[in-house]
Amino acid sequence: MDRSIIIGYDPQHGGLDAVHLGHLLARSIGARSTVVAALPWPEYLMSHAELQAEVDREMKPRFDRVRQEFDGFPVETRAVPGRSGSRVLNEAVEEAQALLVVIGSSHRGPIGRTLAGTTADSLMHGTSCGIAIAPSSYSERVDAALGRIAIAFDGSPESWTALETAIGLVEITGGSLTVLTVADYLSYGYSTTWSVLSEGELEDSERREKRRLLDTALGRIPDGLPSKGRMLIGDAGVELAEVSSDFDLLVTGSRGYGPLRRTILGSTTRQLVGASACPVLVLPRAVGSDPLRLRDLRSARTPERSPQPAE
Repeated sequence: MDRSIIIGYDPQHGGLDAVHLGHLLARSIGARSTVVAALPWPEYLMSHAELQAEVDREMKPRFDRVRQEFDGFPVETRAVPGRSGSRVLNEAVEEAQALLVVIGSSHRGPIGRTLAGTTADSLMHGTSCGIAIAPSSYSERVDAALGRIAIAFDGSPESWTALETAIGLVEITGGSLTVLTVADYLSYGYSTTWSVLSEGELEDSERREKRRLLDTALGRIPDGLPSKGRMLIGDAGVELAEVSSDFDLLVTGSRGYGPLRRTILGSTTRQLVGASACPVLVLPRAVGSDPLRLRDLRSARTPERSPQPAE
């Protein structure tokens, strides 16, 4: 079965960050890569053929640099005249039936952190595949890898999909998996129906439930896969972003209330995408448990150690 990913390349704003991450992901999952650049050139100045020729000429030296980044790994490059980068990328995704689209962070974000930006926001409301976002200046990381993978787990159907995907990636890369869950600080008004309980009892109940979810997720991980659990306390988006520097990739589901089979950001995922120090892979809703089709790629190697208990 053909496996394809689309990499969005912005030659003006850190386009090589997405290329660097896309290269790592393509090698890991054995996918064919297409690097797509959308150039907002005015279409009324010349014929379509002339415009395409000018765009190709403009992008040739930049695409030569992209091929160097791939270091001999097969990659297709495509320059497309179009005012909307998200529309160009969505059309490329649909045409290729891509498993994943990879984009860079907004140039307005802090160095070393992700920030979705307008193109990513538009993609979130239209694409039917996963989206991976590279942090700013990611292409400058000489030690970039996909060995330490984390998954944000809250027990939702989307987080189960993220867990299955993270397990598959770890089995393929030979890395390690950390399951993260967050127990939030509870807040409630004087008129709440829970007023008969003390604040301590409510917080203890919340933490017991998150511990139960964490143990359930850890129980799904195959024996021998290097893995552990970690429970954080506080606001989910903030806490996940805070620990993101410990990992090479953070996998999460989308929790927005948009249409099925679309990648719509919920508030927690949006916070994470806005501040993560590592790449974030956001998976679409209701696409089954294996959106990257990893099952047929999982290696038969014997892991070196067993899952560890949650922290």
